[in-house]
Amino acid sequence: MALDFRYPSPDDRYGFRISSWEARMSHWIESAELIEVSTEEHVFSFSDTNWSLDNAVWDSPSVVRLTVRKYPGNHTPPDFTVVLDCEAKTVTVDGVPVAKPHLVESYLDEQVRKGRQKPKSHLPG
Repeated sequence: MALDFRYPSPDDRYGFRISSWEARMSHWIESAELIEVSTEEHVFSFSDTNWSLDNAVWDSPSVVRLTVRKYPGNHTPPDFTVVLDCEAKTVTVDGVPVAKPHLVESYLDEQVRKGRQKPKSHLPG
């Protein structure tokens, strides 16, 4: 596993420690941990390494917009937008407020489970 540091905040206070691993031939997963750089204090991460950070864009020095997906990608939607405010400790997933950052993963896992369910037919029998 390669370890890399990417996506620093505009003021360099926060950033992501990325651990990359190959799930299948040429299919890479980038597990990420958001840290406060000066103290290396953990701010946010997923416990399941199948969650991959595809992109991180800072809206302000403390608010970051993440695009994440879960391997394997057999669900709809294929990715999610997580907006995390590092100062306020608030988070939304696809615009829906989630109570606390540590609850994001369970909320996303539930969305993935729903996305894997086959839609029920509304046609008669």
